[in-house]
Amino acid sequence: MSENTNLNKVLSTVAGHEITEEELNEHIAALPPEQRDYSNKDMLQKYVLSQIESTYLFEQLAIEQNLEETEEYKQLIAESRREILSQLAIKKLFEENAATDEEAYDFYKKHPNFFVKREGNEKKLKDFEEVSDEIKAKISQVKQGNVYNEALKKLREKYKR
Repeated sequence: MSENTNLNKVLSTVAGHEITEEELNEHIAALPPEQRDYSNKDMLQKYVLSQIESTYLFEQLAIEQNLEETEEYKQLIAESRREILSQLAIKKLFEENAATDEEAYDFYKKHPNFFVKREGNEKKLKDFEEVSDEIKAKISQVKQGNVYNEALKKLREKYKR
């Protein structure tokens, strides 16, 4: 049986929704590492499957009770939408301003003293490949902080009342 067939395997059907192996795996992957690393994998899968089923069952109950028509629901949806859109805009801004390989290499060449390792009594420059991800992460962090603050400043001016 192929990997894809296993992922499409239906584990349970609740409230008209088929819960697949893939959905279960996605929920498990979203757990914090300390919760994901159960010694008993079967027990973890049963627990998470039960939680997924509960969510669909209570969703169905809410639909039957017309809770989608309440002001509370509408307010929660509006707040969630605002948060999601804000996070997507920030994510896009950061992706557009991530450090490049060239920027990382330039930094590496300009600051070799930051990338020295000891081998016995000798000091040796680490290979760029060894440190490139770390350099890019730090450059991105600085760039993104600056870009975030600059974008926020421009947005405040643009949407000032």
